[in-house]
Amino acid sequence: MTVDSVREAVNSERLLRTAKELISVPSPTGEAGAAADRLSELLSADGFVVERMAAGHPKAPAVITRLNGHKPGLTLQFDGHMDTVHLPYHPPEVRGGFLQGSGSADMKAGLAAAIEALRAVRDAGGLPAGEILLTAHDLHEAPWGYGEQLNEMIAAGVFGDAVMLPEYEASELPVAGRGSAVISVTVSRAGEPMHEVLGGAEQPDVIAAGAELTLALSLIHICRCRRYSLCRSRW
Repeated sequence: MTVDSVREAVNSERLLRTAKELISVPSPTGEAGAAADRLSELLSADGFVVERMAAGHPKAPAVITRLNGHKPGLTLQFDGHMDTVHLPYHPPEVRGGFLQGSGSADMKAGLAAAIEALRAVRDAGGLPAGEILLTAHDLHEAPWGYGEQLNEMIAAGVFGDAVMLPEYEASELPVAGRGSAVISVTVSRAGEPMHEVLGGAEQPDVIAAGAELTLALSLIHICRCRRYSLCRSRW
């Protein structure tokens, strides 16, 4: 198997058809069960062995499949979410050479690309060693989901040695990103709760402290965005 043989095995019509199949199933966060079922059906029909894992979310069991190499080795994982933000649903449509529809960029077309990569590697002769792991799940888009299902999968040992996330909108392949985090912060002072008029001017102001923290986080975010943009322009 060579890079050229894998590239030649990519079927663009099959790739587009797969993306349309996934987009055609509405899947707002927390309700991606039907989309997961469709993905499982597509993979099974194409000869892949599919595992369904509740991972704390039995309403939409995650989809897991593997392409095993000829010898043991490292695991490259493709991971993607099937859920979309809670906006009005739009069916798949190709307009002006671009695929549109709910969840097309975020990130069902990316999942379709990962599936096509599995097919192409298989059709080109398979992996010399190691394996490719494909995982797809619900509960990604906040504030309706915070990655709980993915966290359950990781805790259960379902992860690769390296992970590729096909959720990007660029002609080049990003190798780094800003990342994200959901945090909860509690700002408090010592002592019992009391009315503001009883505290006195010397009492610590938790509202001001919270405002300063918010501003500091905002400044950190702006600085990181600028550094990211500068770095990205050099790639």
